[in-house]
Amino acid sequence: MLEMINTNLEIGDKIHIMAKKDDSYWVVDNKNGLLVYEPDLLISSTSVVNTLFCKRKSVLSDKFQGFEPANEFMLIGTLVHSILQHTLKFKLKTISQIEATLEKMLKSKESVRKIYESDQTIESVKSKMAIYIPRILEFVDSYVQGKRKELNKNCWQGQIDEIEDIEENIWCQRLGIKGKVDVTIRNGSKVMPLELKTGKSSFSLEHKGQVLLYIMMMNKLGYKVSSGLLLYLKDGIMKEIPMSENEKRDIMILRNELAYYLRRKPKVIHSKLNDAVQKIEPSELPTPISHHSACGKCPYNIICTTFIEYNKDDLSNNKSLRHIKDEVLSHLTEAHINYFIHWSSLINLVEVSEKSTSKSAQEILTMAPLERESKGRCICNLKISDTSDEFNGLMNHTFTKSEESNFNFFASGIEEGNYCVISTDTRSAVLTGFVTYIDTNSVTVALDKNLKTKYPDEHFHVDTYESSCSHGFNQTCLTLLLEPSTRGEALRSVVIDKKVPSFSKKLPKVVAVKGMPILKRLNPIQRKAVLKAISANDYLLIKGMPGTGKSATIVALVELLSILGKTVLITSHTHSAVDNICLKLCKLGIDFIRLGSQAKIHSSLQKYSEHYKTKDCSTPEELAEVYDSSRIIAVTCLGSGHPILSKRTLDVCIVDESTQVLQPTIIRPIYVAKVFILVGDPEQLPPVVRSPEAIELGMAMSMFERLDCEESEISLTMNYRMNKVITKLANDLTYKGNLLVADDKTGNATLLIPKEKEILKIFEDFKWMKEILDTGLEHSVKLIDTGPVWNRDDKISWNVRDENAKENKSVVNIYEAAIIYNLTHALLEGGVNPESIGVIATYSSQVKQLSCILDQNIDVSTVDRFQGRDKDVILYSCTKSVDCCVKSKFEILEDHRRLNVAITRAKKKLIIVGDVETVKRYLPFAKLLSCFEDSNLIKLEENENCFKWSHVLNNVKGLCP
Repeated sequence: MLEMINTNLEIGDKIHIMAKKDDSYWVVDNKNGLLVYEPDLLISSTSVVNTLFCKRKSVLSDKFQGFEPANEFMLIGTLVHSILQHTLKFKLKTISQIEATLEKMLKSKESVRKIYESDQTIESVKSKMAIYIPRILEFVDSYVQGKRKELNKNCWQGQIDEIEDIEENIWCQRLGIKGKVDVTIRNGSKVMPLELKTGKSSFSLEHKGQVLLYIMMMNKLGYKVSSGLLLYLKDGIMKEIPMSENEKRDIMILRNELAYYLRRKPKVIHSKLNDAVQKIEPSELPTPISHHSACGKCPYNIICTTFIEYNKDDLSNNKSLRHIKDEVLSHLTEAHINYFIHWSSLINLVEVSEKSTSKSAQEILTMAPLERESKGRCICNLKISDTSDEFNGLMNHTFTKSEESNFNFFASGIEEGNYCVISTDTRSAVLTGFVTYIDTNSVTVALDKNLKTKYPDEHFHVDTYESSCSHGFNQTCLTLLLEPSTRGEALRSVVIDKKVPSFSKKLPKVVAVKGMPILKRLNPIQRKAVLKAISANDYLLIKGMPGTGKSATIVALVELLSILGKTVLITSHTHSAVDNICLKLCKLGIDFIRLGSQAKIHSSLQKYSEHYKTKDCSTPEELAEVYDSSRIIAVTCLGSGHPILSKRTLDVCIVDESTQVLQPTIIRPIYVAKVFILVGDPEQLPPVVRSPEAIELGMAMSMFERLDCEESEISLTMNYRMNKVITKLANDLTYKGNLLVADDKTGNATLLIPKEKEILKIFEDFKWMKEILDTGLEHSVKLIDTGPVWNRDDKISWNVRDENAKENKSVVNIYEAAIIYNLTHALLEGGVNPESIGVIATYSSQVKQLSCILDQNIDVSTVDRFQGRDKDVILYSCTKSVDCCVKSKFEILEDHRRLNVAITRAKKKLIIVGDVETVKRYLPFAKLLSCFEDSNLIKLEENENCFKWSHVLNNVKGLCP
């Protein structure tokens, strides 16, 4: 039985029914007899047509995105497309105009970088482009200007009357396909897609299939398209490609088959005795084509044959493929193959799980914008208030509400850096881009087109959309462990075989001479860690407990390595962690290059950014000179696929917060260096993994934990952050007395409230507030028990914009938020700098609501985003207050490490707000509560110590969104 979940019907429309069967979604087009499997899985049109050649390669290329390096063919193809599109867009008419466009394009930063990446020169590219320039002019003269010479009778005889669009973005969920049309043209009343090819004319099924897909997608968007154009520019041949019903059916069969393999979940094997997760097996792949020549030249053959070897596929009747397998896998052991397959399957498991649970693409098509906005995934009914000039091919569009509204953009859940989809009232996903700025009244998104040009009077909707590029990156990182190179072999011995590290017995003399001033800045434990890192022959783990100076140790290590003439890669999971190290290097006058998006780099580091350092580079040779001369490079782990790191081998790679990074993610940066140093704390946040099954199978185990042993690790224990009361709590909860207070100044530090006397006088009758605000050292930690607020019926308007809020009210707690508002307000009135206050909440929904009512200069975040930061005073909202509690071992409140991070962010004052009856059901909180003195536990009870919920709530009623 099909369960109908949505219809998109209008009078006179074809019948399109979205239905669900066995957890799979289908679109049924009754008129055309098309069945679309998993329509929310938007497969690129290129991937679909590639299945005509080899289904297995198409599946692998989708999973291992970015595996194939840039080459000259890709570069020339991209340039030819850009030149033709520019010529049509700006109506160029002469050779000189087109050549000038090419000259300008080759000097652009994007082209120079691509030429550098492809190991080409501008002159070599020019020579390869020379054949295309006259062909472009001939095409324009013949089909646009009407200066037609006699055409080959097999060529299209029509005329291009108008250019409708360039690189038109199409997300067609009714077909489950997405793509960009090279050029959309108009011939009389007909609209047609034009597909450009730069190779020799073949009119192959793959090339024709691309045009047919565009025809189908454009028809679903409301265009009336019966045919498209396929242009082979090199040969000057363009033909009209019509479409038949049989071809539609055949293409959808291909698309559905590809969707089938992309949605196959790896098989998780459970114990028959206790149902515990034991093992994971890779998901099903299509059979290989087993063609000696094609398989021998295929860039994916090492990946393909690794799966064949693991699955013990029978190749007795296929000598060619067996020979290829034996040749490309000869350097790998069974353990190497098992590690690769295990982690590849884990990544695939998470990706398929996320795609099946995240219905954002489906929602954009089937759900009204206002409903999407209420779920915290969208900001709807927007107008463009401003657009920037084009920069690096992008234009910033600032959106505001089209009508006056008290809507708070922060409450939407959309954040800077989010990948977003822009839709109109009449069409979904007209463009995609990244959020570059958001405040209470506006959101700015970087887009590659000016929306005002095609949609001058439309209302716009901005939806978040989860891109799966990180999964492809991680899969590609894994393939480095299959490499037959010397570095590949060395990394396999460490990562997979767990080789114990070795260390040189002697250090260079320059360390004692020039390094002494650097080492004097460190305490004895930090100094020992730095010297051991310098002596490492392959790797070292530095375990840095909270506040023990991990950053100071890293900076000293980088400075000393610089004196020794070593090249260094500095990396971490987040931009903020990388920038934190870089800001300290700036103060020491150490030069480096900071790779990555300029928008995500700290403003104080702009002169060290890749953009700034390469702004005057007009040739790939000049670019290479800047890159090659950079001895210290800083970039996030996910940014380590940068071409500079594929062309150089560095001496040392330092990974900060390494315990937060997935094992595959960390492989890319450590692959480029001879020695790597992992810095982190296994007792703090692990890598984020959303699949409970994947966690049970070990996906949350970081590389640090995998390699941790007595011989490989050194610990930093002297804490310079927390006073002795907070340190004791951290020791009692986690560190078993190993975390030490560095000095009396740190240990006895208390919160300074400049106007403390005035504030205490204001709250003279409110004993509960006075107790909480007490700045005495012994009162540095306070636990405020709100009691079971789940059963209160106070009337207050609190609009939660979160998709889970309706189903799970415990993700937001208005009472805890009100308490925190009153406390922060008192601290601010007392003269405490808002930048010295941090507010942490367990759930993102609570963070959204707190962000709407608290001073904007107060940091409000989840625990995950607060790791690596600290504040003089931390207020932690536990949030959950429920009558009965069905716990999961993967629930946030059951995560010991997350609680440890929350309490160790505070330097001088820690205030925890929660319903004790609820949170004590969780083991980490039960242990925490056992560490509290009665004098530091405050129970809020109506009319006790002048406490009234009505007073507390009244202060926030007018602030609620």
